[in-house]
Amino acid sequence: MKETFKKGVLAGLGAIDFSIEKAKEAVDRLVEKGELTTEQGKKLLDEFIERGRKDSAELSQRLDVRLKKALEKVSFISRPTFQKLEERVEKLEALEKRLEELERKLEELSKRA
Repeated sequence: MKETFKKGVLAGLGAIDFSIEKAKEAVDRLVEKGELTTEQGKKLLDEFIERGRKDSAELSQRLDVRLKKALEKVSFISRPTFQKLEERVEKLEALEKRLEELERKLEELSKRA
């Protein structure tokens, strides 16, 4: 799940970078055509970038809240807890194997008697 989230964030950052580049190209074209002054173009681009930062921060907060809610619904255990459980299972399996051996020996002894 973390990997999927990470890929989503990276894709979002790539989209933001792409959007800023496209906005800059559009502003540059407007300045070249004389529809905007250089100062107006710079101001417009700065406003676009600032709005993008705010939108990105809001989106990040909303994603964080949703991710936390999703993780609360799913039960995960920590790696140390998982490793302890693995060790317990291995011990139980070894005990089961030993018990089976003892049962076989007991059966053999009872057949001899």
